Amino acid sequence: MVEPPLELKPNIDEPAIEQANVVEPDVEQPNVVEPAVEQPNIVVNTDNYFFQCEKYKVRDEMIEWCRKEATKAGFTIVIGKSDNGGNRRKPYFLLSCSRGGVYKENKRKLKKQDTATKTLKCLFRLRGYFSKKSLRGEMSEMQQLLKCCETHKYFYKCRTVGESKTIQDFFWAHPESVKLFNTFPTVLMMDSTYKTNKYKMSLFEIVGVTSTEDSFNVGYAFIANEKEDNFIWTLETCKSLLKSKDTFPNVIVTDRDKSLMNVVPIVFPNSTALVCRYHVAKNVRAKFKAFCGAKEKNLDQLLNTLTFQWESIVQSSSEESYTSAVAEFRKVFEKYPNFLNYVETTVLDPVKENLVSLWTNRVMHIGNTTTNRVESQHGVLKEYVTDCKGNLVRVWDATNQMLSNQLNKIKTSFGQSTTGVEHHFRNNFLYSKLVYNISRQALHFIRDEINTHWKRLQIGEDDDERVDCSKEFNAIQERLNSSDYAMNLQIRDQLRQIAYSEITSLTPPVKQFETKGSKKGESQLILPPESHRYGSTSMLRLLE
Repeated sequence: MVEPPLELKPNIDEPAIEQANVVEPDVEQPNVVEPAVEQPNIVVNTDNYFFQCEKYKVRDEMIEWCRKEATKAGFTIVIGKSDNGGNRRKPYFLLSCSRGGVYKENKRKLKKQDTATKTLKCLFRLRGYFSKKSLRGEMSEMQQLLKCCETHKYFYKCRTVGESKTIQDFFWAHPESVKLFNTFPTVLMMDSTYKTNKYKMSLFEIVGVTSTEDSFNVGYAFIANEKEDNFIWTLETCKSLLKSKDTFPNVIVTDRDKSLMNVVPIVFPNSTALVCRYHVAKNVRAKFKAFCGAKEKNLDQLLNTLTFQWESIVQSSSEESYTSAVAEFRKVFEKYPNFLNYVETTVLDPVKENLVSLWTNRVMHIGNTTTNRVESQHGVLKEYVTDCKGNLVRVWDATNQMLSNQLNKIKTSFGQSTTGVEHHFRNNFLYSKLVYNISRQALHFIRDEINTHWKRLQIGEDDDERVDCSKEFNAIQERLNSSDYAMNLQIRDQLRQIAYSEITSLTPPVKQFETKGSKKGESQLILPPESHRYGSTSMLRLLE
């Protein structure tokens, strides 16, 4: 595994001698250059270490063994470099001495000048090789994924393709995100992102907003298809995170995905569905360019006029202003009847109540009329998921790191609202009862009544109440006593799947074949094995 070098290591553990602080009289002394004092070159022989190393199943265990060996030799090591492989590179890690490297003098003049350095040009290097499988030991990809969720106390749920063991949809949510969802369920925004995994599954994100106007991810879901059946299962799973049956989102914002738009009123009948204004305006602008043609004169001027007229319609706050804005829109673009017909029949008539301020301002959307927050979270996640060649565990790990930073930011914003106040709200009688009791963001757009959404400045805690499963346990025990040996084995296997997630027999989706680079004029249809084909909706079963 390792190839220790033959170089000898200087002893780095000899304590440095510090001089006591002495107060000298205020007398100017001439600049004297002290001669450099060479330290004795004490060496440590590493020939007797790092040889009796066995093959470890887990990478961290192997690194821990190396650290113990270094401690026995009298120094410490750190991970100098790590490579997960790729492009025919073998995965490896490089361990080095904690005081290795070359000291680089800081050009900036610091307030406190350091007189010593930790780097002593130690040449000790230790390289270890491992396979990607060894990162999870003998566990399969799905076993590792479920084990990670169990270890970090995530809520998760999955379902398979028909009666097979192949995953179709998988939902997971951070435990702190579940608390945030129950604390701030006012508004939800939903959208899918792509190119995150090698199975080409869509990653569906559900995003909420706190009282300090910070976005938080309620949950994620890998979905095989963006059909109504997949969205119903995902939203029903998200709905189950709410502790109270009387709690539901006031507003749900989506883009113009017909399947998702049809599902929202089914799962959340008491919520108001809004359509993203940005996506609608973008589609209207694209359709206008298609109808008028590229040869149209003054196209840029017409597009600017279109943007202004469309904003007048969307921002209409009364029936009179809406009617007037629509009439003006028809007058300006009367030369383009096909475009006017598209706008009226496709946009205004079917979704105006989900788009125009006249109707949307009747519900509390706290300023969220687009899915920009979800798009922003897509961008943040792509900083952690750098390519689309990773498996499901790699994406889960990226979301776990992202959520950790996200939660820290949210908790910091809560602390700022409860401990600090901006100068223009200080010493003002009007705000004296509001400061420290509502978020700083709410102070900027106070209305006659402050909604409870802005008064929540902490993440809700878990209730001490536990779910009583005694009846179910007794029923299982009675069935075990009354069933034969074969049925008892089947019941035991099902219980083991619940108790020990790391032994699951579930498998990830089949990796889709790459079509890039195929010869022109040739087409080939490749079907997956029979056991991997998606079954009908009625054949889907849930696994929790």
